[in-house]
Amino acid sequence: MKILEIVYGLGSGGEERLVVDLSNELSKTEDVHLLVLKDVEQFYAPQLSQRIKVYYLKLPVGFSVKQTWVIYKFIKEISPDIVHMHDASRYYVLLSSILLRRDIKFYMTIHSDVLKAYKNGISGMQVKLAHYLGRTRFITISPQNHAQFKSIYPGYKVCQITNGRAAPLLSTHYDEVKAEIEHYKKNKDTIVFLHVATCIPVKNQELLFTAFNQFTKNGANAILLVIGNRFDSQLGQHLKLIANNNIHILGTKQNVYDYMACADAFCLSSLREGMPMSIIEAVLSGLPIISTTVCGAVDAIKNGENGYLSPDFEIATYADLLAKFAENKNLLQLYAQQNKGNSIYNISSCAKQYVNWFKD
Repeated sequence: MKILEIVYGLGSGGEERLVVDLSNELSKTEDVHLLVLKDVEQFYAPQLSQRIKVYYLKLPVGFSVKQTWVIYKFIKEISPDIVHMHDASRYYVLLSSILLRRDIKFYMTIHSDVLKAYKNGISGMQVKLAHYLGRTRFITISPQNHAQFKSIYPGYKVCQITNGRAAPLLSTHYDEVKAEIEHYKKNKDTIVFLHVATCIPVKNQELLFTAFNQFTKNGANAILLVIGNRFDSQLGQHLKLIANNNIHILGTKQNVYDYMACADAFCLSSLREGMPMSIIEAVLSGLPIISTTVCGAVDAIKNGENGYLSPDFEIATYADLLAKFAENKNLLQLYAQQNKGNSIYNISSCAKQYVNWFKD
């Protein structure tokens, strides 16, 4: 089966992480081609398998009808059996799904909260057009994500395939990471919280930083390590100003699993999500998770067992959960470690389900 994966870029986000892992896994049994549309940062490009045929169109940032025609001609020349779109690439592929021959199947993965990102406006219209005009089928990435889609778009052809991630492997830099984190810690009892996300408003990092400041102000022995890009933005500069000395912003990292292996818990503060790849990485690493109640998190976290779900977006509530974790750290870590091997979030299972849906 000839599969064409299409992605906007290969930056350091969760969607891009899935595209790389899924493409690598699918390429073990299928003929996989990857089309990268935009001339943007290609953070994960070095991690692509050599089995994959990769094409960089290097289109300028911004949408134009001309670009949709360029993509149409490209897909026509490649002549795949399957065209699989991810997130923003869907806008550029709609024309192709209408004009190309009928035996090419088109699929779109819904990477974000359906109610907040795919219901109204241009995004909602694009989903409807893809369904009615372009014969597109859809993939949702978590149970809540799927329930949302079914409630808004009844009758659409959709399959839930929970996001997967390659198994945790420590890099050759693990000892360096361990030493780095030991340097940040006050002593051997310091609790290490980890946050992995791009610095953008939807990740709601001001809540996390402010709650953590409040938590440590009360005397807690803890540090927060922050991995992600765009902290040089205006928002990022603001966050750096409000961060106390217990918060360390580390930038982007290729070896996230090394940091997870040295952490005690993972934190997420998002306003909305689909199925956060960082949460999957935390589950596979056996890390307890403290998160706001967003799609994916509510499916991955058993409240009070492998983490805590905040019932609201209040600073005091999140700070209380950090303190609650500190009190029950050993119990939550034991549960998370015991259940990481039974996780549904492995990339092998994810890829098999994609192949079955593509063949349906």
